Amino acid sequence: MTLLESIYCRRSIRKFKSDSLSPEELSQIESYAKKIPPFLGDIQTDLYITKTSAEGDSIKGLYKINAPHYIIMYSEKNSFSNLNVGFILEQLSLYLTSIGIGSCYLGVAKPQKQLLKKDTLEFNIILAIGYPDEPLTRAIEHFKRKNITEIANNASSISGVVRLAPSGMNLQPWYIYKKPETVKDTGETYHIYCVNRRLFSHMHMTDMGIAISHIYVYALANNLDINFTNMKHPNISGRKYIISANIQKNEK
Repeated sequence: MTLLESIYCRRSIRKFKSDSLSPEELSQIESYAKKIPPFLGDIQTDLYITKTSAEGDSIKGLYKINAPHYIIMYSEKNSFSNLNVGFILEQLSLYLTSIGIGSCYLGVAKPQKQLLKKDTLEFNIILAIGYPDEPLTRAIEHFKRKNITEIANNASSISGVVRLAPSGMNLQPWYIYKKPETVKDTGETYHIYCVNRRLFSHMHMTDMGIAISHIYVYALANNLDINFTNMKHPNISGRKYIISANIQKNEK
């Protein structure tokens, strides 16, 4: 299964088997994670995968899910830290689905003091992982998502993969505005917006990173050139502008 195929069938796993992953599998996951390109290369990130039940027991908080392992993400503090972490971690989550391992974002849970920092980096978010004790995937019609007209001004493959992205409390804060004009030499441009909701702003930026990673995965899988640019578009009707994605055919 490819990462793109995972987008169309991944589901959040909330029931895990108690069996631990093998040391080889944990090493494989760590190696893959290190190869994922960040959305913003100037923001340092790192991760730690819990290995023992004692480490797992140190994860506390509302809506914690019991799992044999937890991936703890760390990052530098920055206004785009959460977006960057979401972009990286979703690609890792899709990879886990592709190799038969389940995952679930824990947006509220936190590790205890000894795992709150890694060197100079601060705790950001946790992903529970392990062998699923429920179906790993689902049919596309079983995704509980907004209608495409609620999240985009134009139905497209890009808005389609964004629509399937997971989000905190399933709030789906994104909106994709595709420029109506398309010029052969400049490709297609998609302006990406987020609901301007202060209460969940921290969580929504992680969600936006997850959604943007779906656009990135789609482009790479289809041999398309993709560039993200801050075009400083104005906010629209309760939504704040985040970034723009320009996608072109790879002529090479």
